Amino acid sequence: MSKIKQSFEDGLNTITTLTGLTQADFDLLRQAAPQALQWGDDIVKMFYDTLYEHPRTAAVF
Repeated sequence: MSKIKQSFEDGLNTITTLTGLTQADFDLLRQAAPQALQWGDDIVKMFYDTLYEHPRTAAVF
């Protein structure tokens, strides 16, 4: 496995652990993607606001 792919998978595993996301959640996100694209800027802001509110994730930035 390439280093880049391994790093991506490691990051995804960390996110999954921190958030408790499951495959069902990813499936739902995929299904909702067309609608969610319309809310892109708002979703991005909420996502980063959430990360900055928690010390473990804020420390990354």
